[in-house]
Amino acid sequence: FCAVSIYGLLSLNAPAYFLLIGQGEYRLVGWGNLLMPKLRRVHFASIGWPDARLSPLSLDLADDLGGATDSVLWLRNGGGKSSILNLFFSTFRPGLSDFLGRAVEGQRRHLADYVAADDSAFVLTEWELDAPSTDKRDARTLVVGQSLEWRDRVKSADPSRLHRRFFSFFTDGALTWSAIPLQGLGEQPCTTQEAFVSWLRAHHAERPAREVVVEDSQRKWGEHLLALGLDPELFHYQLKMNRREGAADELFRFPTATAFVEFFIELTLDTARAGV
Repeated sequence: FCAVSIYGLLSLNAPAYFLLIGQGEYRLVGWGNLLMPKLRRVHFASIGWPDARLSPLSLDLADDLGGATDSVLWLRNGGGKSSILNLFFSTFRPGLSDFLGRAVEGQRRHLADYVAADDSAFVLTEWELDAPSTDKRDARTLVVGQSLEWRDRVKSADPSRLHRRFFSFFTDGALTWSAIPLQGLGEQPCTTQEAFVSWLRAHHAERPAREVVVEDSQRKWGEHLLALGLDPELFHYQLKMNRREGAADELFRFPTATAFVEFFIELTLDTARAGV
């Protein structure tokens, strides 16, 4: 058996902010004193490797009170761990060059391999944002995901023909996780990408506080994720930790104190804004 650990994520790439650690909480001073987003649920619909479809698959990472908790997914070899990680990370590091499957030992997979010609494929994640409380089952959460669909429903060797749209919104009492119209969740799943986007926009028009965002540009999507507190750079390091067995240990081996300091500076500071 092998294990994949799924953690709540904290953005460290925030210049001029300080990280305070106390009583099990992490806070960024100067950024609204917000708690870090914590991964609560993951859902896959109409997607997957041809002989290992995630159609659908839901992973509930919450405790009995609905709060996100550290989770470990145990599966036999060939059980789909790589597919789950590949697709999860592709939402937060969407560049094809970052796709985990193309770099993992023994694999030469591409994102397009996971979407069949007639798929309206989805990767959906839910993030807990609120401070610790007693019962979080009805708490406001952030939903982040992507939709993938071949143009004209024709699978192609040209990856640009795979139309990807990224989206996020906040839930509320009327718009809950279980109401999302996808296979395995809502009662009437959307059968096309455009139908789902129309559903999103209708819910935004109904209540703008849901802050629905739909984005086609990967650059703008990365900027939006950063604004949400889901730093793509942090996912970049998590990708490095999953390139092969033992990669996590290798990433945190430092031959000298200087090497550790350089790694820490690279992780915490925005080099694009560095002055001379």
